Amino acid sequence: RQPIRNRKKSPALRGCPQCRGVCARVY
Repeated sequence: RQPIRNRKKSPALRGCPQCRGVCARVY
């Protein structure tokens, strides 16, 4: 999960910081 969120810093993470793991997985 860390490499994904680091690699994909899309605005989705900002929109849903609570579901960072879920967003990172989807994106």
